[in-house]
Amino acid sequence: MNNLELGRADLHVHTTVSDGLKRPEECVRLAKEINLDVLAITDHDRIEGALLALEEAERLGNAVSVVPGTEITTTQGHLLALFVEEEIPSMYPLIETIREIHARGGLAIAPHVGLGFSPVSISAKTIAKIYQKGEKLDGIEVQNPHYWGKHLKQARLLSLMYGISPVAGSDDHLGNLGREVQTLFLGKTAADLRTGIEQGTTLAVRSDLPLRKILVNERIFQLARGLTDDLPRKAKRSRIFVSNLLRPEELKR
Repeated sequence: MNNLELGRADLHVHTTVSDGLKRPEECVRLAKEINLDVLAITDHDRIEGALLALEEAERLGNAVSVVPGTEITTTQGHLLALFVEEEIPSMYPLIETIREIHARGGLAIAPHVGLGFSPVSISAKTIAKIYQKGEKLDGIEVQNPHYWGKHLKQARLLSLMYGISPVAGSDDHLGNLGREVQTLFLGKTAADLRTGIEQGTTLAVRSDLPLRKILVNERIFQLARGLTDDLPRKAKRSRIFVSNLLRPEELKR
């Protein structure tokens, strides 16, 4: 047991490419500061941040392994796609998006399950439906700083019921990546992390690292970014969502 080497990862981080405060390069350096082994950059519906982070990791000698990814908006909630290097179309049904991620060699991870309504978070009922249709998720966040009591219990139960690998994601927008929650896995590299997720050997834990002090103006600026980032794409998603509300059969596919 003493020979086991556990790596530490944060699988859910946003940058200035979408609505985060820190540039992709800064996120890699922040991960290096706290000795994270693996960092997944998952900007909303965009891949550029992850590709910039990959370049920065190379410049730093790959002291931190970067997993390229994105947080995709589906018609039934957000979905993380890890180990992908191309954008995946948004606003398609969840099951179709999962299949597209797998077709591109990626892993599909359900973030912040059950938080908010369907454009934001996948529900437990939706997860049950996709398993009934023979599709599967590769991982589920059982640790996320936005969870509290009932959400933690629900995510852990779903992980156990369907054999979905438990992971942790900070959903960081402010530069506290890896300081609140971490995914532990055997090994140190992104490839090791992938193996852990695929084999169901990952652990999701709370971290005891001190948080960075976030100034009030930083919080206000991030909130403004979240509201104004990529308004044309937001408007398009809103139109599609309203249309789907009027045609609920689209959400059930």
